[in-house]
Amino acid sequence: MTSPRICVFAPMKIEESVFRGVLAEAGVDGGAVRVVRSGIGKVNACISVARELQAGFDIAVLFGLCGATRGFRVGQRVIPAWFRQLDADAAGWGDEAWDETVHLDPAIHARVSGDACGIGCSDKFVTDPELLASVDLVDMESYAVVKMCRKFAKPCVVVKYVSDIVGLPDGGVSHFREYIAGPFAADARDFVGLLPALRGLHLQGGA
Repeated sequence: MTSPRICVFAPMKIEESVFRGVLAEAGVDGGAVRVVRSGIGKVNACISVARELQAGFDIAVLFGLCGATRGFRVGQRVIPAWFRQLDADAAGWGDEAWDETVHLDPAIHARVSGDACGIGCSDKFVTDPELLASVDLVDMESYAVVKMCRKFAKPCVVVKYVSDIVGLPDGGVSHFREYIAGPFAADARDFVGLLPALRGLHLQGGA
């Protein structure tokens, strides 16, 4: 039986570098997992997923860093269940339908032992207290990646490591810099343990 094709999207250079290092250290066959630097933000994420859809993959994974709003620690791995678009403001549009939140298929989320939390996605750093209160984590790409995969019925999982705590006096910059300088690479080694569950996701259906 042919092994399913896993495509891992890493938005930033540091995320791509860490992930490639994790695979090499674990001796994972480079042909079994395709690693793509998607670029930062929702538009770049959509372009990257669309391009890789043409090339063909069975399972998509968004790998990288996120900020946390509450109840998490720096270095914690999280696999969110839902993703909210924070850039769209539907105020004043009456009954216009806005799809602000997307959810992973519960069966897929359960298979990878996902967490009961959600990410708010914005192309800018989120500082609005009301928006931050509505989500657990923040990043810039997950909503777009998951929504694209759902559109094309491709299983998708988001695997994030908390790099900073939103709302600190310096905005979490000190935590972020300290984390990517060392602990991130060590913490990300646990991703390899997810591979067996991820390979089985193509049997589950869409995202």
